Amino acid sequence: MQTRSQTRAKAFKWMSLPAEIRLMILEAIAHQKNPGWGSLASVCREWRYVLEGANFYKMNLGISCLNDFKRIASPQKRNLIRHICLNVELPEYMSRCCSKRRSPPTRANAIFNEGLWKLCYILSTWEASCDLALEINIYSPSDCKHWTEPVFHDPKHGWEHGRQVKAPPSSALSRLFKPLSFSIQTHFPDTLKKLTIFEESYKFYDRFPRRPAQVPWYGLFDVTGGLGVVLASKSLQLQHLAISYMINAEEIFSHCQSTWSWPHLQSLALTSQLLENDLTKHKQIEDLLRRAGVLVRQMPKMHTFVLWNGGRAHACAFIYRLDRGYASITWRGTWNLALSPRVIESWQLVASKELPFRRFQLKNEHIQEAIRSHGDAIYHLELPCEVVDPASLWQIRKEAFSLA
Repeated sequence: MQTRSQTRAKAFKWMSLPAEIRLMILEAIAHQKNPGWGSLASVCREWRYVLEGANFYKMNLGISCLNDFKRIASPQKRNLIRHICLNVELPEYMSRCCSKRRSPPTRANAIFNEGLWKLCYILSTWEASCDLALEINIYSPSDCKHWTEPVFHDPKHGWEHGRQVKAPPSSALSRLFKPLSFSIQTHFPDTLKKLTIFEESYKFYDRFPRRPAQVPWYGLFDVTGGLGVVLASKSLQLQHLAISYMINAEEIFSHCQSTWSWPHLQSLALTSQLLENDLTKHKQIEDLLRRAGVLVRQMPKMHTFVLWNGGRAHACAFIYRLDRGYASITWRGTWNLALSPRVIESWQLVASKELPFRRFQLKNEHIQEAIRSHGDAIYHLELPCEVVDPASLWQIRKEAFSLA
């Protein structure tokens, strides 16, 4: 019979391993995230340092979690949190083809505003010590139950043997895409340094018949006034800004004043519907690129500027980079655009402000891959700055592939 001391002698000695090996093991545990892995942080201080950091790095919260989050996120834990994902769950609803009863009216705006302001109030009590990403997802459990791709045969909702044979009615579309008023567009916090806005491209739904008489709002809503002014003015305080599909670049540029200066802005990515393979638009594209060059000259820290567009069967991007002493402009796309001497000169002036010797490169890169959706466009354009969350991009491409 073995004594306890003999058993200990034969036991594996964790501290006998080199520190680098111990760190690799703990990082593997954190990466695999097997059930109960977070509780291992209580083993010792070394384990807590690695596992607790991984556990708190990204927090997924529902509105009902916010009270507990305020308690859990003690001052010692706040420095570990780098990403907060707020999942706003809206009430379920019924489809007319499933039930003759009408769904009760939802309080989507009130639910969203209440949850967001509650989270912002909690964050306002924190000391600013590090960068923090805030991600917001809004959904109803019913969204995936009616008229979306099912896991089974569902002719009632237009799906037969995994293929969509009938478009959703206007009532189903209006529930998902009707305008919402969130009352936050004029209240961006002063500490915000990076803003990424990605609105689902409505061109993705061109396969469905449009009924403007029945769904008058269907299509891009009018943002030429309020939102364009807000985004133009707020860009003055930002370091990184990316806006996709919600508003055209020329709308934002029209609200930028000649006396403005962007002392902090380092990267800017915008979309424009002008960027299409249409000879009648080439003059407008040239004017837009020259206007962009004039504005970028007033952005002394700018190192990445992207103007792009993409959809089914087309993708293109104009990219300006300032990197390790070299400046370049690249046209990358499924179609070629010959940049005029005036456009090139405008961007040479941008580069000459930072590089007196004008080490300037011109590139033209052709995309040969098939573009099934705007998700494929983003992927193959290889944009130098993030315009959409990688998980969302994967989902967009997967949905387009399944419907191809």
